[in-house]
Amino acid sequence: VWIALDKPTYGIHGTPDPSKIGKTESHGCVRLTNWDARELAKLVSPGVTVEFVGGPSADNLAQQ
Repeated sequence: VWIALDKPTYGIHGTPDPSKIGKTESHGCVRLTNWDARELAKLVSPGVTVEFVGGPSADNLAQQ
Protein backbone atom coordinates (compact mmCIF):
# COMPACT_ATOMS: atom_id res chain seq x y z
CA VAL A 1 0.00 0.00 0.00
CA TRP A 2 1.26 3.49 -0.90
CA ILE A 3 -0.43 6.61 0.52
CA ALA A 4 1.10 9.58 -1.29
CA LEU A 5 1.71 12.86 0.53
CA ASP A 6 1.91 16.35 -1.03
CA LYS A 7 5.69 16.36 -1.21
CA PRO A 8 6.87 14.29 -4.20
CA THR A 9 8.32 10.87 -3.27
CA TYR A 10 7.07 11.17 0.33
CA GLY A 11 4.42 8.76 1.49
CA ILE A 12 3.11 6.29 4.01
CA HIS A 13 3.59 2.65 3.08
CA GLY A 14 3.85 -0.87 4.37
CA THR A 15 6.88 -3.10 4.65
CA PRO A 16 7.13 -6.89 4.70
CA ASP A 17 9.95 -6.55 7.27
CA PRO A 18 8.54 -5.15 10.55
CA SER A 19 12.07 -4.91 12.02
CA LYS A 20 12.65 -1.88 9.74
CA ILE A 21 9.82 0.13 11.31
CA GLY A 22 11.13 3.12 13.25
CA LYS A 23 14.53 3.10 11.55
CA THR A 24 15.83 5.65 9.06
CA GLU A 25 15.81 3.84 5.73
CA SER A 26 14.51 6.54 3.39
CA HIS A 27 14.20 10.28 2.92
CA GLY A 28 10.80 11.01 4.38
CA CYS A 29 8.54 8.00 4.13
CA VAL A 30 6.60 6.62 7.05
CA ARG A 31 6.88 2.85 7.22
CA LEU A 32 4.15 0.73 8.80
CA THR A 33 3.49 -2.98 8.89
CA ASN A 34 1.68 -4.07 5.73
CA TRP A 35 -1.47 -4.81 7.72
CA ASP A 36 -1.45 -1.38 9.40
CA ALA A 37 -0.87 0.37 6.06
CA ARG A 38 -3.85 -1.47 4.54
CA GLU A 39 -6.05 -0.52 7.51
CA LEU A 40 -4.96 3.13 7.39
CA ALA A 41 -5.64 3.29 3.64
CA LYS A 42 -9.25 2.23 4.33
CA LEU A 43 -9.68 5.03 6.89
CA VAL A 44 -8.39 8.05 4.95
CA SER A 45 -9.65 9.85 1.85
CA PRO A 46 -7.70 11.72 -0.83
CA GLY A 47 -6.98 15.25 0.34
CA VAL A 48 -7.01 14.45 4.06
CA THR A 49 -4.53 16.53 6.07
CA VAL A 50 -1.63 14.56 7.53
CA GLU A 51 0.16 16.08 10.51
CA PHE A 52 3.19 14.57 12.19
CA VAL A 53 3.51 15.38 15.89
CA GLY A 54 5.78 14.31 18.70
CA GLY A 55 8.79 13.45 16.59
CA PRO A 56 12.26 14.97 16.37
CA SER A 57 12.49 18.62 15.41
CA ALA A 58 13.46 19.65 11.88
CA ASP A 59 16.78 20.96 13.24
CA ASN A 60 17.61 17.56 14.71
CA LEU A 61 16.69 15.80 11.48
CA ALA A 62 18.90 18.11 9.43
CA GLN A 63 21.89 17.11 11.56
CA GLN A 64 21.38 13.37 11.00
